[in-house]
Amino acid sequence: MDELIEGFFERDLENDINDKMFNYNYSLPMDELEQYVLSLMAKPYSQFIEYVSTRYCFKSITTSEIPQISSYELATLGICETLINLNDPGLECTDIGIQLYTDGKERTDGACFKYGENHVKGALFHGLTQCSGNKWFLTCLGRIYPQLDGEMRQFLSARTLLRNPFFHIVISEAVKRDVNIRNYMPGLSESTKTRRSSSCMHFLNVITKQCEIENVPIHNIGYLSVTAEKRMWQPVEEIGNNAMFRTHLPVYSIRAACGAFNHNDSNDLEGWLDVSKFGVKPQKDMFIVHAEGNSMEPKIHDGDLCVFRYTNAIEDGEIMLVESNNIECQHVIKIVRNFEPPRYESFTLHSLNSEYSDIILTEEDNPRITGSLVNVLGQYKD
Repeated sequence: MDELIEGFFERDLENDINDKMFNYNYSLPMDELEQYVLSLMAKPYSQFIEYVSTRYCFKSITTSEIPQISSYELATLGICETLINLNDPGLECTDIGIQLYTDGKERTDGACFKYGENHVKGALFHGLTQCSGNKWFLTCLGRIYPQLDGEMRQFLSARTLLRNPFFHIVISEAVKRDVNIRNYMPGLSESTKTRRSSSCMHFLNVITKQCEIENVPIHNIGYLSVTAEKRMWQPVEEIGNNAMFRTHLPVYSIRAACGAFNHNDSNDLEGWLDVSKFGVKPQKDMFIVHAEGNSMEPKIHDGDLCVFRYTNAIEDGEIMLVESNNIECQHVIKIVRNFEPPRYESFTLHSLNSEYSDIILTEEDNPRITGSLVNVLGQYKD
């Protein structure tokens, strides 16, 4: 195995620099760090995936290794920028939470502590923070992280996350087979597993996105509750051709739906769902996708099944399924705003959840509209 990758997983260089950062007069070797990061990104992602798939993870998964965040951006770039702006003085979780809450609302110390703890630990999973006593500081990677552009942050994050036992074990399994992450959350109640599943998928999506970018094969990774683990939809062989688009609609992941309709790649059809019980009258231009994340709450929750009607026309103010080359929103369900036909120069993707900022897409992002929302079926139950 490559010495650089071995050293990366052992954190040899990072640990040496991180320890020295507690010395008051220490000057961070930025040139060396930049070269280190560039060298990591120059290594094919397949070599990092090969490392975790061929190395047994001796550290068992504990509840502390399973993320719980409200905002992925706050748990990465937000933490780094916050601590840098304060000259990285070392903050307790309560103070971090106070700094991260920017809506002006008063909250208890307990709420601030939990919010700060969740997000600073999210940064820890990326190798961006370290703890001394009960105070949190940036690591050497945390210092350089805000200087990277969005693509470089994606490349780096996909690599650092693999060093966490939870992601190491999940990905090593996903190389071989489809994975339900519920089976890798020991010590948590079923309700807690469900709550944390969204956070886990945010992190795992960074890894699977990098696999897609660098053409690394990997199986499906998702979350099914104990009551839903049984396959909920049927193959066409079971329902018969007569049921297609009469009582049943096709089910896709968001990424697969965009692939099927925008790139004529229908290999990832998961099956067919009987929607007649939901009062939906199927039509041939309708399909179903799994919502991902909580950015459209309270209308759409993570894991909800959503019916869309295929269209490639932008409908201003409507909830739409959008694909783009923008690393932050490659496959998303958002409200499309500020589009003025017939111009296609730019438009805004808006979330219902106020914790998420608007995203402006331009022609450079090559946005593609896949569908317009028809109905939200919610979490499927037999």
